[in-house]
Amino acid sequence: MKATVRWSSLLVLLALPVGCGGGGQSTLEEVLTLAVPGRFVAFSSSDPDLVDGDANGVEDVFVVDRLKNQRIWISQGANGPSFDPDITPDGRYVTFVSKATNLTGIVNGQPKIYCCDLTTKEMVLVSKAPSSNYYAPRISADGRFIAYRRVKNFTGYVHLWDRVTDEVIMSGSC
Repeated sequence: MKATVRWSSLLVLLALPVGCGGGGQSTLEEVLTLAVPGRFVAFSSSDPDLVDGDANGVEDVFVVDRLKNQRIWISQGANGPSFDPDITPDGRYVTFVSKATNLTGIVNGQPKIYCCDLTTKEMVLVSKAPSSNYYAPRISADGRFIAYRRVKNFTGYVHLWDRVTDEVIMSGSC
C-alpha cells in the first residue's frame, strides 16, 4: 500500500507493507498526516480491521497516538465516507472531509468539513453552506483556524474559518 505523508508542508511518498493497519489486507492508498513532533498520525482507511466494531463499510478517519500505542476512531458511526484528515501538532484537533449525513445533522450527503476536539469529544461542522462541496481542510498549529476549499457551480473558493468565533473570516475565489 502507498501513502502520502504530510509533515508540515513537506510531501513524502512511503511504501507501507500490505495490511499494516490491523490485520486486513488493505490495498487502498491512504493519506497520513503526521503532527510535527511525530507523536500523532491522522489517516483515513476503509480497512474494517483497524478498530473493533467498524462495520459501516466506508472510509473512516483515525488518529494514532504513537506514545500511548492507541488508535482513535474519529469518524465513528459515520454513514458515509470520511477522508483527508489534518491534525494539530499537539493532537487535540482533527479536521477532515465527510459525506456522512449523520455526524451533525446535515443530510444532503455532499462533502463537508468537520473539526473534532479530541479533549472534549465535540464534533463541529465547519462548512455550513448546504449547496456546496468542500475539500482539503488544513488546520493551524493552535487549532484555531481551518482553511478549506469550497466548490459551487464549478467555481472554487478558499475559506478561512475561525473555530473560536465559528465564523468564516476570509474567503476568495481561486
